[in-house]
Amino acid sequence: MKLVNYIILSLVITAVGIACGGGDTAPAPAATTAPVATAVPKATATAVPKPTKAPVATAVSEPTPVPPTATPVTPTATPIPPTATPIPPTATPVPPTATPVPTPVFPSTDLFTSFSAGGWNASYAIDNGSLFLLSTETPESKSVESLNLDFIPAMVGQTHSNLKNQSLGFALHEYTRIELDINKGTQVVSIPAGKTPFKLDLNIAVSGKGSDGNPFSTIMLKEQYTRSDDSYPSAELSVPSNGIPDTDKYKPFSIPAPTAQGLFLATSQSNYDDNYGEVRVNNSEGYFVKKPTSTLRVGLFGDVKSEDYETIRDYIEVLAVVAPDLDIAWANNISEVTLPIHLLSCTELINETIDQHCNTSGPSGGFSDQWGSGNLATGWGFIRVSDQQMGSRHTLTHELGHAVGLWHSGVDGVSMGPPNNQAGYWAAHDLMVVALVNNSAVVSGQTREEIRVEFNIADDELQGFINNPATLSNTPDAAWVELGDKLKTQFDNSSMGKRLQGG
Repeated sequence: MKLVNYIILSLVITAVGIACGGGDTAPAPAATTAPVATAVPKATATAVPKPTKAPVATAVSEPTPVPPTATPVTPTATPIPPTATPIPPTATPVPPTATPVPTPVFPSTDLFTSFSAGGWNASYAIDNGSLFLLSTETPESKSVESLNLDFIPAMVGQTHSNLKNQSLGFALHEYTRIELDINKGTQVVSIPAGKTPFKLDLNIAVSGKGSDGNPFSTIMLKEQYTRSDDSYPSAELSVPSNGIPDTDKYKPFSIPAPTAQGLFLATSQSNYDDNYGEVRVNNSEGYFVKKPTSTLRVGLFGDVKSEDYETIRDYIEVLAVVAPDLDIAWANNISEVTLPIHLLSCTELINETIDQHCNTSGPSGGFSDQWGSGNLATGWGFIRVSDQQMGSRHTLTHELGHAVGLWHSGVDGVSMGPPNNQAGYWAAHDLMVVALVNNSAVVSGQTREEIRVEFNIADDELQGFINNPATLSNTPDAAWVELGDKLKTQFDNSSMGKRLQGG
């Protein structure tokens, strides 16, 4: 039996870890040894490290017995070199580089102004978009139970009570309350950036409660704080592709003639029952019609979802045939907006200071017609919808109805009807009234009687609804029913409609 000896070479490669620093230094990864393929797998390579220098690979060759065969094996005269097996590189994980967080640099002490809140004495300074609080005592040590920084919007020349209307609702986004740590005497808070392109100054206050439970609030700044222009989002407004309306969707459509039923609903308001009363238009009460301006430019602001754009898109398409004289479209710039729609969370600060109807524990909405000022040249009004609800399409539809001239009614199954039986879409009665209000022959503030004469509606027919408001539930013209059914199908197929159906 002949023995053939092979010399086995083993190569040991020691990989060195890479430490990346930035702020805190990240630990280096453990050394990685890359394996090398061996020509004959039965040979064993043993690496013997030495303490004073790099490890040296020691090759150990053992004779390999060859089992006897019937035909003797003749050694090959020319040795066959081993086939090189490619060794894929071993990936060495690189730890992420830590981004250092800059430590705020406190302004010079001569820039600080003293104040007192709830018995806690401190001083403040504003620098580089941050508010610095400095005190040798903690609020907790002065029996302060809770402490906040309140950022409250302000407009030059406007009182706080009318700020909501004069800003066309944009002020609602800028009420920010930041809770402070009562166990710290020194704190730094970033001043909130503008949440919409509408520019508003800020009043800054410290509020809270003492250990006795009594609230307190202290305005810190003597003058309103003006944020830099780059702290606001772009004034240009964009609409996603799913929000682009097809204004030919419902064409051709023939608007039925105005009726006494539509006239009654257009000029009086119900408490969601058969008790209909006068309405207020231009600071006067009576049986009037309230008609929007001929041009409406819409913008969505706040916590806007994709389906909100779809909701407004759907009603722009409907209004193209129901109210063809009403020019309603998306605004391209903040300066064009005349009907902003604000979707936001109702906070305690908003509820306390500017809008007591902004429900903090459930859904709520409202429409306010108000000619704006400030950064907007004109404005018909604004819609506010809280987002503490399953979906906003139902509430948006109702409030948009108010924006185009609808009042509440006692008719079941329509958008403007009783909340416990209210449609999430414009039903036949709603569409009938929208068309009458936005007829080119109607003027905002016009009386019921003037409109009756204009459209040659019989007085006794109108008197019938006045004497028996329950008959207002009578089915309107078939054209309105057909269009209302299409909108119902559209609503049922919407994300909110499917949720309501358990889908």
